[in-house]
Amino acid sequence: MLVRYVLEDLAHAEFVPALFRRIARDVGVDVDERIPGYMSGAGTTISELRQLLGDINAGVTDRPDLIVVGIDADCGQQGDRERQVERACELEHYQGTVLTAEPDPHIEIWYLSDPVFVQQLLQTPERPSVPTVRCKRQEYKDRLRSTVLSSGVRPALGGIEYGTEIAERMDLYRAGRNVSSLKRFVDAARGQCAVYRRRPS
Repeated sequence: MLVRYVLEDLAHAEFVPALFRRIARDVGVDVDERIPGYMSGAGTTISELRQLLGDINAGVTDRPDLIVVGIDADCGQQGDRERQVERACELEHYQGTVLTAEPDPHIEIWYLSDPVFVQQLLQTPERPSVPTVRCKRQEYKDRLRSTVLSSGVRPALGGIEYGTEIAERMDLYRAGRNVSSLKRFVDAARGQCAVYRRRPS
């Protein structure tokens, strides 16, 4: 399964591909990935997506089986970013499959979605929690960083360096119960992998 990613930032790049690979592996699908340099902000991510779709339609880039777009909900409602992605596909007349990973409100909530595992992984004295106030991304970043600091480790990247390990090993059922936007992506990714697996060879 050829997968291309368009990702908002490094925090997405450390987490989303690892999570998708895990889901694909669980379904029994091998993944061939194309991961570009990460973007800087939601607007840039949508612009880069449109550029990619145009390149695919023009034959400049191979058409993947799936494009995964990682972009935060930020202050909007769950599903707003997905609709922006769908609109980009309409504007570029793209007929392929695109899946949106839309952490609500910010990607750090996915990092902390399974606090039981995060506590075990980092050996923190207390089980971590996440802020509940929207539109304050710095609070989410600070909570992730302080969680790592409480383990006695000074995180070089603010904690996102643990993204791949968390995505690969956390309890997806427990994480999905805690964070609905994560469950939404996991369910959608499983569905897309299952469809691909059923394709005739």
